Amino acid sequence: MRAGEHLDIAVIGDEDLVSAMRLAGVSRAHVIEEGPDARDKVRRLLSELLSDPKVGIAAILEDYVPYVADVVARA
Repeated sequence: MRAGEHLDIAVIGDEDLVSAMRLAGVSRAHVIEEGPDARDKVRRLLSELLSDPKVGIAAILEDYVPYVADVVARA
């Protein structure tokens, strides 16, 4: 990262969390609908965000933490 360069804040969550974060100015917001594939979607998306050099902070809904505990431990 160069001096003066800004990193993005990203959020993964339900509609309520994502809407609130968008109001706060977060532009990289991803809604995950509950369902049988929610776990895989959260894992894939978080892995992508963690490997993106333009993302400085990735926030997720607390309910999704069990889905990605191993991914976060490796990061």
